[in-house]
Amino acid sequence: MRRRFGRLNREFAQPEQVAKRLARCYTEDVLMSAITSAKLEDGVAAWATPARERRRLAALIDDIPGAPFDVAAAPAYGPVRDATGERKKDHLDERIAAHAVSPDVALVTNDER
Repeated sequence: MRRRFGRLNREFAQPEQVAKRLARCYTEDVLMSAITSAKLEDGVAAWATPARERRRLAALIDDIPGAPFDVAAAPAYGPVRDATGERKKDHLDERIAAHAVSPDVALVTNDER
C-alpha cells in the first residue's frame, strides 16, 4: 500500500510550500541526496533548539531513503557546475543538481538561487 508523508514531516519542512509539496508525494517516490542531508544537518546545528530540530530531522530522514553521492554521480558534476557560470566557494547546490541528473530523476528544491 502506498503511503503519503505524515504530519510530522510536514511540520519539519521549512518553509510551508516544501511541506505542501511533500504532502502530495508518496514516500517511496522520494529520495534525499546525501548532500541535501548534510546541508540539513548543518542547518540543525545552527538552530537555537538543535535537539528539537534534530528529532524532527530524524523523523523526516526515517521516511526518505538516502541516495549516496557516488562515482556514478560524479561525471554529471562538471557540466552542471559549468552551466551555472558561478564559481563560488560553496557549490553544494550544483552537486545536488548533478546527483539528480546522474540517475535521471527530478530535482525538487526550494532554493531560489
